[in-house]
Amino acid sequence: MRVPFVDLTGQHAPLRKEIDSAIARVVDGGHFVGGREVASFEEEFAASLDVPCAVGVASGTDALVLAL
Repeated sequence: MRVPFVDLTGQHAPLRKEIDSAIARVVDGGHFVGGREVASFEEEFAASLDVPCAVGVASGTDALVLAL
């Protein structure tokens, strides 16, 4: 029996339309860094943590550098 390491297709299937829509908004808007999608993420993430603001970064390493 073959057990796949990660089944991204299965994990993404329920979210496929939402993911495709978000990608289309970024491509159509031309804001690949920053922009409305990132601002929206930062606002929603801050609200979920009940803090005044949050900053989106490119990677975990960037987050650690920012924190230090």
